[in-house]
Amino acid sequence: KVLGSIYEGALVGHMMELSMQMYGCRVVQRSFEMLPSKHFPALLQEFKDNKVVACIHDSNGNHVMQKAIESLSNKAKFALKKGDTETASYLRDCIQFIIDDIMKNIAPLSCHPYGCRVLQRILEHCIEPQKSDILNALM
Repeated sequence: KVLGSIYEGALVGHMMELSMQMYGCRVVQRSFEMLPSKHFPALLQEFKDNKVVACIHDSNGNHVMQKAIESLSNKAKFALKKGDTETASYLRDCIQFIIDDIMKNIAPLSCHPYGCRVLQRILEHCIEPQKSDILNALM
């Protein structure tokens, strides 16, 4: 519990900067795997306001977006299996803004060497409505 708060305190306000660095992006990715779900909104806040696409275009930042989608979606599925629909919805909602930003830029991202990988993670890990939105936008 204390470690999570320390970790979050070190990352909040530095997520974008760390995400664009070779080793910093690994720290950010690991945080999505290890921290309790209550920390995700504060960590993801920095990517709002149209920073998702900039992150996806970066050779390091795209891995952060992929990991956020993968980890939070998988945690949501695990919560759903345990019958915890509230946590599942909460985790899915945490990444919805990423999907929304991608939807606004779907055509160029689908042809981008990193963007197509992020789209792939959505199709592999997200819930059906999120996948359907992406697929419909691609057609």
